[in-house]
Amino acid sequence: MNDTGATDRSLGAREKVDPFLVEIIRNGLIAATEEMKIVLMRTAYNMIIYEALDFTVGLFTATGETVSIGLGLPMFIRGMSDTVKAKLAHFGVAELAPGDILLTTMRIRRAVISII
Repeated sequence: MNDTGATDRSLGAREKVDPFLVEIIRNGLIAATEEMKIVLMRTAYNMIIYEALDFTVGLFTATGETVSIGLGLPMFIRGMSDTVKAKLAHFGVAELAPGDILLTTMRIRRAVISII
């Protein structure tokens, strides 16, 4: 705290970020989405999924912001965040519990099928 009672953080002071820790976390998030992609490819019955990679996967915040996107069909990447945000707005974050799965086939939400 300074003499006015405010913390340094409220004055815009920044903590030094450890670049090694940032890289470890970044690579962990990328690895998580790659693992999701591999599991989807290995368990898919449709060869469009496992051969043409006609999908993408991602991790999102509770507000629907993208944290990490796995490589897949590029046309899905842009619409995923919008789809997650639409589902969160429809159901409400407070109504969701760990393990809940939301499925949509609404083309208007820019994704043919999204499991959130």
